Amino acid sequence: MRLFILILASVAADVQVSRTINALDSGITFNLTTAGSECSGIDSHGCSKLDLHWGANYSAYIDLVSIPITAGSKIVLKSTVESIIPFDFTCAACGQNCTFKIPIVNTPVNIALPPCPIPIEKLQQSFTIPMPNKSPLPISVPIKANVKLLNPTGNAIVDVDLTATLGPTGVKFDATLLKDFARTQDSNSTLFLSF
Repeated sequence: MRLFILILASVAADVQVSRTINALDSGITFNLTTAGSECSGIDSHGCSKLDLHWGANYSAYIDLVSIPITAGSKIVLKSTVESIIPFDFTCAACGQNCTFKIPIVNTPVNIALPPCPIPIEKLQQSFTIPMPNKSPLPISVPIKANVKLLNPTGNAIVDVDLTATLGPTGVKFDATLLKDFARTQDSNSTLFLSF
């Protein structure tokens, strides 16, 4: 069991993100592509699964045509961290600030949103996804979320499910630990390990 934990820890030191688009207004087109091997899943809207590493930069391209976002539209986030800690908020999509607190650390966030209405946007742009040099967390943390953009009547303009796992920084494969483990096992265990 100890060997399994060591190997597992050596592999999970990055960030995995996936998204599923449940609903998208017929007036919206969206496609996301990446330049490298970090995309491990593709659907009709481009890259749907990413495997990213701390300290790296990733090149991406977005092709988006939106619809106008009017007063009364809302952003709704419902999420859980570690499957037990809720992180939910609802904000106006435009014309007001979006204010919420990050759970556990109770850090307030205040995002100024553009005035209403937000006009149709056509965006075809390359951009860089810069990953922080290290994880803010000492352990791997799973996150599940649903994000909706609702029109003033409550119908979904966009409905997206997101899952992510944030891995710790600096977890490295340590052959010394495996050698020590092999020395404490019977001869059958050491047959599978060569250094």
